[in-house]
Amino acid sequence: MENIVSPLPLQQQLQALGRLQEVDLKIEHLKKLKLGHPAQNKERADRLSKLQSGVAAQSQIVATLEKQDRETRAGQELNQDRLTRAAAKLESVADGHQYQAATKELEQLRKVEVVLAGQFLRFSGEFKTASEELAKRSSEFEKLQAECTAKSAELTAEIAKIDQQMAELDQQRQPFATQIEKRIVTQYDRVRGARAGLGAVYATGGRCSGCNMAVPPQLYIQLQKALELLPCPSCMRIFLGASDAKSSS
Repeated sequence: MENIVSPLPLQQQLQALGRLQEVDLKIEHLKKLKLGHPAQNKERADRLSKLQSGVAAQSQIVATLEKQDRETRAGQELNQDRLTRAAAKLESVADGHQYQAATKELEQLRKVEVVLAGQFLRFSGEFKTASEELAKRSSEFEKLQAECTAKSAELTAEIAKIDQQMAELDQQRQPFATQIEKRIVTQYDRVRGARAGLGAVYATGGRCSGCNMAVPPQLYIQLQKALELLPCPSCMRIFLGASDAKSSS
């Protein structure tokens, strides 16, 4: 024949429920801490991604300026070669018409030389400035990347520590849960799930300590007797008792 275990007196069950609530609040606190860590990681990852995009964009600017600088140098070399040949041509011509044409060509090439020299100075300056900015952004990116790697390792260790603490707390809550009737635990779990983790409270000074609403006088008298399981009529949290009755006992 199966042995039937009688439940503990309600007052003892409510005491166990109070201890269970204390443990569960600690677990909820650890859960919030754990949920906060991915947000920190995401914030750093977003900053890193933004910096990486900045480095890529600046690299493109530097590459474009470097190409323009090379093309300007090549243009200068080509124009210098043309200047040399035009000057030699001017010295060799004897015909007046050819001399005027050679002189005009030489003047045009010298104007081009001035323009190319100005472009070279401008592109060289812009290339230097852009390269310095790229070095700055790259340094910031590498620094943040190293920080993210270190912080990620720290957060992984912290999460592992939190998981261990939660496992220990879960073991602590089991003895309290087994002292309480299943229907009460089910009701408690349902309410705390809907009430930010707080499913059982005391009535203090005629008010529910969970929602701060006034407890009807007749209900408060029943709470002081602690003869039946009673919820707050406003928030439905389970009353553990009246705190003044707890203080006097």
